Amino acid sequence: MTLNRFIPGDKIQHKRYNEVIAKGVITKGPFVVENIDHYHVKWEWREDEEFLYMEHEDLICDLPSKKYRYDLV
Repeated sequence: MTLNRFIPGDKIQHKRYNEVIAKGVITKGPFVVENIDHYHVKWEWREDEEFLYMEHEDLICDLPSKKYRYDLV
C-alpha cells in the first residue's frame, strides 16, 4: 500500500492513539518494499529519552494501524 505521504525534510510526529510519543524529520525515502513505504527518520524528541540517546536515526514503515500512526507536524 504505497502512499508516498512524506518527502525528505518533512517534520513528522509518531502517535499512539492520539498521544504524541515522538517527533522527528524524514531524512530519506520513500523506499517501497513489498508495496509499503519505508522512510529514514531522525528523531528529535521521544517519549523515552534514554532510547533516543541510543538511536538517533530509525527506519519506519508507513503502514495503517488503529493504534499507531505518523502525521505531518
